[in-house]
Amino acid sequence: MDHDWQVRMSDLNETFQAILREHDDDGIGKSARLYDRIDRAFNLFSCGEDFAAGQMSKSLNKAKDELIKDNEEEFRGALDDLYGWQGAAAGQFRDYLNQLDDGVTLMVDRMDTLLLILRSHEVLVSGMREDVLDLVRKTLDGIAAAETDGWKVGVTVAGAVAGVVAGVAGVAGPPGVMIGMIAAEMVAGAAGVVVEANGAEDELGVMVNFVDSAEGLLHLIDIERLRIEKGFRALAESITEARLTEVRPDRPVIVTAPDFQPASFGMEEDVQAGHPVPTNTTDLLPEPKKRADGPFDRTTTPDGEEHDRYAEQGPA
Repeated sequence: MDHDWQVRMSDLNETFQAILREHDDDGIGKSARLYDRIDRAFNLFSCGEDFAAGQMSKSLNKAKDELIKDNEEEFRGALDDLYGWQGAAAGQFRDYLNQLDDGVTLMVDRMDTLLLILRSHEVLVSGMREDVLDLVRKTLDGIAAAETDGWKVGVTVAGAVAGVVAGVAGVAGPPGVMIGMIAAEMVAGAAGVVVEANGAEDELGVMVNFVDSAEGLLHLIDIERLRIEKGFRALAESITEARLTEVRPDRPVIVTAPDFQPASFGMEEDVQAGHPVPTNTTDLLPEPKKRADGPFDRTTTPDGEEHDRYAEQGPA
């Protein structure tokens, strides 16, 4: 969490608790649990980290650019190296190269989708903070005047995610591209409604309005947060388990004939002919060792069993 913002929310929590105590002569605050509700609201308002999401987006954009650049250079180079190679093995290897190229296209799509989700998170956090400060200002103005005509809050948060993904929601792309579909899932469902508070005729009434409005704002935030979580879940499903091979094709087993001479790698059909069928099917390029699980890869199920979140990476 953002430390400065967290400290600011803690200070405002103490300020609003003190204001309530000053004007709560009849003990309504305690009976209505206003103190606990103020504490809960500011604790939840202190959550969220927009700077970290921005840094993640920058790193992801850099990785995406490097992936595209490497693919363009390596894929073109590999095709040049295969020039003149004919036969079933050549066809199989070209198919594998095309699968890799398609996989990169889909991985770039998944990266773009993740960037969209991270941007939605950034906008939600910054919008929440803007609306929280707006509510605080309106409440303090009402306390100073000992009354209020009412207010509206949540204008920035309501529809925050839709404002980010609207441009791509439902847009169809090449086969396997998911960004338009996932964006459409993120904006599906009823939109949040701006919170309205009625007028109040004294300081205590203003504080009651603040508590009700704060909880209404938290509900709006939850609506948008669930849209982002829905996007994360859909994205995870598109790159794990059976879908993993779409973005990371299985490696082929590479074997060769016993008398194969790399220096005479056939560019002419008659040079390639005559090799006996390979009898040793041991992979010439063994599968690289899988990386050990990271600290977030493993979790425990409700029944106490250990669970590997990303089993495709292999065990620790």
